[in-house]
Amino acid sequence: MYYIAVYDIISDRVRQKIVKELNRWGNRVQKSVFEIFIYPRDLEKMKKRIQPYLENNDSFRLYLKDRSRNTYLGNNEVEFILKRYEVD
Repeated sequence: MYYIAVYDIISDRVRQKIVKELNRWGNRVQKSVFEIFIYPRDLEKMKKRIQPYLENNDSFRLYLKDRSRNTYLGNNEVEFILKRYEVD
């Protein structure tokens, strides 16, 4: 399945590790955006590799991409690793 991975990571060190992992699965299309192809069985493996690096105010999201129309399915968002910011 094709996904769009987006992240907002504070630490340069952590960000480099996430980029290295995402490069295994797909291509960088913007500074913090990757298009990736991953089989459903490997999604959990990728999650387990990325999750330990994330810190309190970091976020990582995957969005399912509709390859046939080259659009993004907002209602099929997979929000599997997300640590929300506190808003005052």
